[in-house]
Amino acid sequence: MSEGRRVQPRPNNLSSAMHRWDFDLQTESAIAPAVQLFDRLSFMISSGQYLPGSQLPSIRQLALWTGLHRNTIAKVYQNLKQTGLVEARGGAGVYVRQGRSAGQVAAVVEEFLGQGLTLEQIKNLFWQEIDWRRQCRAKFLVVVDPADLGVGEIIVTELQADLGLQPELITTTQLAEILPYVEAATILTSRYFYEQVNTICAGADLRLICLDIYRFEREIERLRQLPDGCHVGIVSVSTGILRVAASLIQGLRGDRLLVTTLLPQDIDRLQATVRHAQILITDRLAEGAVKKAIALVESVRLRPLELLVCQHYLAPEAIAKLKVELGNHAELFAPNSQIQ
Repeated sequence: MSEGRRVQPRPNNLSSAMHRWDFDLQTESAIAPAVQLFDRLSFMISSGQYLPGSQLPSIRQLALWTGLHRNTIAKVYQNLKQTGLVEARGGAGVYVRQGRSAGQVAAVVEEFLGQGLTLEQIKNLFWQEIDWRRQCRAKFLVVVDPADLGVGEIIVTELQADLGLQPELITTTQLAEILPYVEAATILTSRYFYEQVNTICAGADLRLICLDIYRFEREIERLRQLPDGCHVGIVSVSTGILRVAASLIQGLRGDRLLVTTLLPQDIDRLQATVRHAQILITDRLAEGAVKKAIALVESVRLRPLELLVCQHYLAPEAIAKLKVELGNHAELFAPNSQIQ
């Protein structure tokens, strides 16, 4: 599915059916309910729980489910539109943004025939597109917001481990600077940054792929099960993940859990959290620092500590789709040249 030379997110086979309890909010939380709702919807869209092209609950429905004023919900939807995650269809509601589906090949052919092209000309157009995509495999760029390089490091690590790719990590600011000098490349980003990256790349001859993130069902279910008063430590190299995690947990459990979020390089806070928390949830990049801190304070801990390591940030389905598109040719996985 593409728009010009840029790929739009594709639908997958996950169910988009939601229930009212997916939108339970904590109205007395330190995090505003509107922020909780924005983060909840952003996460559900970015993790594929709402598919491209699917309709979100109406303002009236969300007002009934959450107890928020309709004007508040309308503002949340407006903020989601500004980030590029959703679009309003006049009088028909709010939908997750999508481009043309790859499953509409027959319709595309009919459209070209209607424009007067022959089947041979259409075939040549398809081959040109395929050849162009192959050229873009020469360089892979992971692009994230400069305020959260940590999430980019996580994406790069997973692409290296799962696909053997050697992508270069750059920020949206750097992308804008080097864009005139890049002839062919595949840009990989998450839905959180997609609209920002798409705007920068407008008109450029680059391939842009939006990767859905993992749904964290195991971690969310464990948080649901924890007893009230439990101390939870969240450790990640990504400031964005920490912020969203805190918001989602607040929406899920309110103040019934004591939540500490921190970066692995904050050694003093990490050791203090390891000493007192009942459960630690960490990403793979922070796992080493967490285990080192556990070893240092193990002798003074008064209770058992549960360690839950998130094995994924990118959705396995997104990795599988990318693997199918790239194929298994060894030359695709050679280290890419670095941008000077």
